[in-house]
Amino acid sequence: MKKYIYLPLLTMVLISFMGACKKKNDPTPQPPTIADKIVGDWKATKLVIDGTDVTAVFSCLTDDIITYKADGTYSEVVGANKCEDDETNESGSWKVSTEGGKDILTTTSGGTSEQATILSLDAKTMVVSLTNGAIVLEATFSKQ
Repeated sequence: MKKYIYLPLLTMVLISFMGACKKKNDPTPQPPTIADKIVGDWKATKLVIDGTDVTAVFSCLTDDIITYKADGTYSEVVGANKCEDDETNESGSWKVSTEGGKDILTTTSGGTSEQATILSLDAKTMVVSLTNGAIVLEATFSKQ
């Protein structure tokens, strides 16, 4: 008779332990955000002004390295091939926003902000468009 009293108790204890041993489902990994993809070192590889490839003319820009950090700061280190003799490194802040359905990369340095429309972005390449008056510059960057 004592056997039958312990059997339901033992069954309940075993069920409790089995429930506690269930595997926890790992949360589904979230895809990287646009900002996540931008973080890193970038180098200009192609420059197009109003539809004309001007990369060779502005080759002084293709050895500069722009580093975007996750904390919202950036730095641009001027390469050996300078566009101007007094050209210096630059640093500031950056952010990504969405305006009119377009992703915008804004950089701010020394109180001056520039906005570039992100045309395409993947793990290795970023293409942006900047407009200055009637001039449209499309720049392609490769992640280093």
